[in-house]
Amino acid sequence: MIIGVPKEIKEHEYRVGLTPFGAGELKKQGHRVIVEGSAGEGSGFSDKEYQEAGSEISDKTSLFRDSELIVKVKEPLPSEYDLFREGHALFTFLHLAANPGLTDFLLRKKITGFAYGTLEENQTLPLLAPMSEIAGRMAPIMAAYYLQADVLIVAVLIPGARAPRLVSREMVSRMKKGSVIVDVSVDQGGCVETTRPTSHTDPVYTVDGVIHYCVANMPGAYPRTSTFALINRTLPYIKKLAKNGIAWAAEQDRAFQTALNTYKGKITNKALAGSFSEGR
Repeated sequence: MIIGVPKEIKEHEYRVGLTPFGAGELKKQGHRVIVEGSAGEGSGFSDKEYQEAGSEISDKTSLFRDSELIVKVKEPLPSEYDLFREGHALFTFLHLAANPGLTDFLLRKKITGFAYGTLEENQTLPLLAPMSEIAGRMAPIMAAYYLQADVLIVAVLIPGARAPRLVSREMVSRMKKGSVIVDVSVDQGGCVETTRPTSHTDPVYTVDGVIHYCVANMPGAYPRTSTFALINRTLPYIKKLAKNGIAWAAEQDRAFQTALNTYKGKITNKALAGSFSEGR
């Protein structure tokens, strides 16, 4: 299989979808690995390290043109949509319940979308867990940095579905001025009515005197640590997917079927489909 690893373009996202070691493991299996130039620099991996592991270094356009499986960290952004072609498979964090535009694109292009965040095995979410742990440890640190009064940290997950709305605007207005809300669930739409995604460049905003920290890629603040933690979990699945093929993973493997969000132009995750049914 031909596996492409593009450079992440989300603001201040320096993680990378595959380490040089991971690329080397796939090369040993007989696969072709194409890495976009400088894709790993933000996590401390040089192009030379990828080349020494057997990877090819390429530009983004050629990478997407030649690859069968695209391995990323974060969801594709609109500027990347035209790079995809029908038949591509994508393995990354997708967060589709909060992103109807991306969902419509994946369906229209018939992209096979496997999501790290919904892959379930042995009643656990093994690919989401390491990033959740990092974000969980960051949340009180970030809250303390901005703290003037009370703190509310919210983090609720229903795999594939939009985060439940637990805190209303009226409830926010009754909090002490200078309080801080950290909504870790922002990737899935957030649990607070006043939540909207922010970035590491501009991480906070204020509503009714309450400071909101809603960075949608919190672990990106620690790119090398987060990349190692993520790839340690994703690599066995990437190897399995590359060895057995996209159709096999989508149609025969139970774990990959839980990760499957879009396939052949249809939503395949029940919770995701339910979120759109409720919201449209």
